[in-house]
Amino acid sequence: MEPLRADDPLMIGGFRLRGRLGSGGMGRVYLGMAPSGRLVAIKVVRTELARDAEFLRRFRTEVAAAQAVSGIYTAPAVAIGLDDDPPWLVTTFIAAPTLQQAVDEGGPLPEAAAWRLGAGLAEALAAVHACGLVHRDLKPTNVLLAEDGPRVIDFGVSRALDGTVLTKTGIAIGTPPFMSPEQAEGKPVTAASDVFSLGSVLCFAVCGSLPFGDGNVPAVLYRVVNEPPALDRVPAGLRDVVAGCLAKDPARRPDVPWLAKRLADGSAGSPGAEEWTVAFWPIEVELRIRAFRAGLSEGPVARGPAGGNEPPTITRVTVAVEQPAEPVAVEQPAVPVAVPVAVPVAVPVAEPRRSRLVKRTPRPSGTVLWRARSEPVQAMAVADGVCYTATRTGKVCALDTANGKRIWRRPHPGNLTGLAADDKNVYLLSDMGTCAWSAAIGQTIWEHGACDGPLTVGSGAVYLGEKVQVVALTAELGRTIWRTPLAADVAALAVTGGTVYAAVTAPGNALASIDAATGDIRWRRILPYGNPWRLVTAGDVVYVTGWSPDGWVLAADARTGRHLWEFLSAHAHAPEIAAVEGAVYISGTGAEVRTYHVRSGQPGWTRKFASAVTAGPAIAAGLVYVGLDTGDVHALDAATGGDLWSYPLGAPVSSVMVAAGIAYATSAESAIYAFPAP
Repeated sequence: MEPLRADDPLMIGGFRLRGRLGSGGMGRVYLGMAPSGRLVAIKVVRTELARDAEFLRRFRTEVAAAQAVSGIYTAPAVAIGLDDDPPWLVTTFIAAPTLQQAVDEGGPLPEAAAWRLGAGLAEALAAVHACGLVHRDLKPTNVLLAEDGPRVIDFGVSRALDGTVLTKTGIAIGTPPFMSPEQAEGKPVTAASDVFSLGSVLCFAVCGSLPFGDGNVPAVLYRVVNEPPALDRVPAGLRDVVAGCLAKDPARRPDVPWLAKRLADGSAGSPGAEEWTVAFWPIEVELRIRAFRAGLSEGPVARGPAGGNEPPTITRVTVAVEQPAEPVAVEQPAVPVAVPVAVPVAVPVAEPRRSRLVKRTPRPSGTVLWRARSEPVQAMAVADGVCYTATRTGKVCALDTANGKRIWRRPHPGNLTGLAADDKNVYLLSDMGTCAWSAAIGQTIWEHGACDGPLTVGSGAVYLGEKVQVVALTAELGRTIWRTPLAADVAALAVTGGTVYAAVTAPGNALASIDAATGDIRWRRILPYGNPWRLVTAGDVVYVTGWSPDGWVLAADARTGRHLWEFLSAHAHAPEIAAVEGAVYISGTGAEVRTYHVRSGQPGWTRKFASAVTAGPAIAAGLVYVGLDTGDVHALDAATGGDLWSYPLGAPVSSVMVAAGIAYATSAESAIYAFPAP
């Protein structure tokens, strides 16, 4: 939703406007509020249509008919101002994403959800047809996924637009992939045409693709009229129903009452239907709906000053999704059709899918819990039952930690350099800036400007290194909390216990402690070595790693910054470390892992391998995990360094981490492995 602009009215027909929902073939669409507080969608007729007598006649007739539609799966008109200048129409506002948006952002619907969707749409069409109407433009952007079932919108508008100034001289109304053959050929349209469109909508819902493909309009319409639909990816149980709806001959398509019963019966027996009872949708769909609804509570009411100045903007970043608005006519020489309009809509923080929905089967240590194929992984984060990976090709993927199944995957346009997550969002750092995506569906929540330093998350905030300063942002909205200048480039960040630790490099190497709430610097200490790389905290000790030119580790008292001990390596790169109360584990010094006491720096055991350590160490529950360039993952006893188990990945191990009782390893083979930790 966009804020109101300087040229927008504040009131229409007694309804107070709250923001812009978008625009379509009929005109602008606003979110409004009735005196009772009920939200409505207000559609204001565009100027050229308001002067078209034929449109006004049709519009009056169609709206009157639409107001008679009654059904739990429709969203009828509730008020009309046909004699106002400009005319307007008020419809029930339903806080729900469109089917198009849900599939685009979260992937195809589960089969069980598609059966229920189809049954609801068939019932909605029955209500429309009972009033003597034909929808004529049933498509994913005209289907809303409300919490208690689908809603069909904009019935009657297509017919009202037909024959107006927008549709003369060879311009028609419709959406090519969802048109029936008779509609594409300009023949009379009946209820059977809506049945054909329903088949196309169901195919899109379960496949994420169109039965007649996409491309230029003439090519799509040719396939609609002459070629069979592509239904290979439609689940077998639903395929016959969809194929029947897509029959070329209208007389061979099933009627709506039969469809409603067949789809309702199929819903009761579809795979996964037993997993939910009271709710209409399975949890995968519910989460997408909750994400959309949560965002509507934060839309601003902004109206810029007169004189062309820019209006105030909202903090929450908007993203383009297809809005359920009227069809928009576009000129084509043969069979022109309408195309949907992309409208910015605020998308909120969403509750993530939780792995507790999946039953885990206990497995012994050293066996694979699951394995997932992936492009080469550049960064990984785990939070609240979801494993997030960022690949070198710019893909971000969310996997269920219980079984490795994909929840969503989205491309990122920038070069990803950082990844972090909490129980609501995943945070991405790239050469294009910093952004937060919702954990549930991977939708953008907010964006921040370019950032060339590190990123970390904790205590409800996101901390960034922006050149010579540390910036704290609210995790929910990305609003700036504080900025603390450090007079040197920020190289590493860590946050724990209400404190942010920052390591800075040239023009001066130093370690600083910053109050996480206020941004005040508590202490700052000079580092004796250059090029700090990473920060790790454990108990009351903070560790810095780096190289200058050889690798080094420095342990400092977290309360005062006093240097406790140092470790120097002969290898020209920064060591990797993991720390717990009592011990710190260091690798990256060749084919070995070393341990040291956290405060005294006294050496403990050293474990040598036959090949170089390429990943880890990672530690949890008394085990230390490391990966080798031979492709083996080793689990060592944290107290002795002895081997507990090993597993061959088949390719050099690129990363190892542990979170919430699961150890994760990635390899050059482009796969992610999960191992149950004890």
